[in-house]
Amino acid sequence: ARSDARDNLLDALILAGSCAIPEVMVAFGGTLLRGNRTTKVQSEGLRAFASPNAGPLAELGIDIRIHRERARSPAGVPFRLRPFGSAEVAAVRLFPGITGDFLARLLAPPLAGLVLEAYGAGNGPARDPAILQALAEACARGVVVVVVTQCLEGRAELGVYAAGSALARAGCIGGADMTAEAALTKLAYLFAAGLDPAAVRAEIARDLRGELTAG
Repeated sequence: ARSDARDNLLDALILAGSCAIPEVMVAFGGTLLRGNRTTKVQSEGLRAFASPNAGPLAELGIDIRIHRERARSPAGVPFRLRPFGSAEVAAVRLFPGITGDFLARLLAPPLAGLVLEAYGAGNGPARDPAILQALAEACARGVVVVVVTQCLEGRAELGVYAAGSALARAGCIGGADMTAEAALTKLAYLFAAGLDPAAVRAEIARDLRGELTAG
């Protein structure tokens, strides 16, 4: 009786039928969130999902307030689904005590891409040569390593601190303010499109569907 499912379903139906926003979205807790900006922040609760780096597309109270300035414009092409493929991609969270040997095994073939959840603004163990070597060797043979932040808010800027610059010199690329979920999905999507590693690296830094803030 205390479930929020009914309200969320009704909100989703009302918005789908009236707001005409051409995006994949999450209606939850009285807000409408961009799907690829959304992450779960509570295991229980009526506001279990949030979009930390992008404001809601709509807010539902007595009235519905739609933020058209935040929504994407129609692309002018019909909706279509593309094969997702089966590229080997993975995600790992940096933790105290992580070793170069562990990373080297994770980065071994057939892995094509890795999301590295780093500290702060995209920082890593800059003084651990084994870790940097494992990353550099993987990047050199074509593995695309995307660095995002472990923080809920903010972005990975690999040139801000020395620790992040070391990851950039090893060949990693910053994932801006993408969530780890969005970065992983984007890697899989780009490899499934048949792009080579150089093209994937270029597209990771480009806003495709509102998943990151250019800057």
